[in-house]
Amino acid sequence: MPRGRPPKQKTEEQQPTKFTVPAIKPVVDGPRGAELHKAMRGLVGQINKSAEHPIMAFAADVPNTYELRRPSGIMQLDIDTGGGLPAGTLCYIGGPDGAGKTFLTLRYMYMHQRLYGDQAAIAYGISEGGFDFRRAINMGLKIAVPDEIIEQWNTERQNRGFVPYTQEEWLGFKEQLGEFMLIRGATGEELMEAILASIKSKLFGIVALDSISAILPAADAGKDFEDPNKVAARASLVTNFMTKFCPLIAGVYGPNYTTTIFTSQVRANQQKSQAPSYMQKYLKDWSVTGAHMARHTKSIDINVWNGEKIEKTISGEKRRVGKVSKYELVKGKHGTHEGISGEFQFFYEDQLPKGVDDIDTIMVEGMRHGVIVEKSGQVAIIKPETKEATGIEGIPNLPALKRMMEVDVEFEMAVRREVLAAKGIMCLYR
Repeated sequence: MPRGRPPKQKTEEQQPTKFTVPAIKPVVDGPRGAELHKAMRGLVGQINKSAEHPIMAFAADVPNTYELRRPSGIMQLDIDTGGGLPAGTLCYIGGPDGAGKTFLTLRYMYMHQRLYGDQAAIAYGISEGGFDFRRAINMGLKIAVPDEIIEQWNTERQNRGFVPYTQEEWLGFKEQLGEFMLIRGATGEELMEAILASIKSKLFGIVALDSISAILPAADAGKDFEDPNKVAARASLVTNFMTKFCPLIAGVYGPNYTTTIFTSQVRANQQKSQAPSYMQKYLKDWSVTGAHMARHTKSIDINVWNGEKIEKTISGEKRRVGKVSKYELVKGKHGTHEGISGEFQFFYEDQLPKGVDDIDTIMVEGMRHGVIVEKSGQVAIIKPETKEATGIEGIPNLPALKRMMEVDVEFEMAVRREVLAAKGIMCLYR
C-alpha cells in the first residue's frame, strides 16, 4: 500500500460542477443533425439552469451590435473606422495635449444628436475640470446651458459694449436635443461606478469619459504627485472597471448598443530613446498610457496629433487659422483594422466654430470616389456598384448640393451611405 495519509475527500461544495451530455447513437440514415441539436439544447439547459443569465446560447440567438455605428461626421475618419465607432464597444481616443481628443469626442456626440434628435441620449464623464458649455454649443451640440453661465456670458458682452442677449437668444441657449447627462465623482471609484451603471442601463447611445488618465483612486488622494504607486493604483482601477464592463457588452445581459469612448493622455516614448539613432526619427516622442487589460478590451483605438499649420493672409497679414490633424488607428476591430492613418483640416473657433466643415468632407470624399459627379453642368449622386444614378440628380451646382445636405439630415445620410458603399462599407446609423 502507498505510504502516507489517504487523499482528503472533497466535500459536495468543493466538487466542480459536472455537466452530462446526452449520449447520441450513431445514425446512418436518420436525422443526426436534429438529434445533435436536441443534445445541444439539453447541454445548454444544464449550463444555464442555475445561472442568473444565459451562459451558453446558440449563435443564431446572439446577434452582435457592430453593424450600428457612431459617426464623427468627418468623412475620411468614418471611412477608415468602418463607418464610425461600433455600437456596444469601448473605443479610445489618445494623444498629446491640444491634439483634438476632446474635440473628436464632442464630434461623435454632435453627430449622435443630429441623427437621433429628441431620442438622443448621451452621458459625459468629467475628470479634468468642468464641462465647457461654450465650446460644445459652438460646435453645434444642443445642450441646455445653466442660467448662471448664460448670465456670465451676458455680463461679458455688456462689459465689451454689446447689447444684452435678447429673450430669443437666451431661450436658444436652453434648447436641447434629447438627454445630455454629466457624470462627476469625488473619487475615481465613484466616477467609474457611475459610468458602469450608465452603460448597464442601456439608456445611452454614447457614454464618454474625458479622460481615463486623470481618474484618481480614493486611496491615492493624499499621495504626492510623483508617487510611482499612483500609476499602479490607477491601472488597477481601470482593470477592475474592465472586468465589470466586459460582461455588459458581451451580450450576457442581452444586446447593449451603448458606445463607450475614453480619451487618454500620453507619456514620453521610452522606446524612442532606446532605439538606434537611424530609427528614432520615425518614432513618435510620446506613447499613449492605459491599463494593460484595456488593450484587449478596446474595439478601436485612435491616436491623434498635430500636423502642419494652416495659414491664411488676412488684411495683408499672414495668420495661423488652423492646423492639420493627423490620426492613426493603433487598434481596429469590427469592420476596420490597425495601421490605417489619415488627416483632416481643423480650423480655430474664430474661423470655424465647429472646427471642421463636415459637409465639405463628404463632398471631397464623394468626388474622389466617383459618387458625386457633374454632368452637363448639373450634379448627380451615382451608385458606386453600377455607376448609375441614384435618383438624386439635377442639382444645379456643388454649392446647392452642400446647402441641401446642411438643412436635410436624411439627405446628408443618403449621400454618406453612397460614399461609404464606394469603399465597400455597409453599416447602419440608426
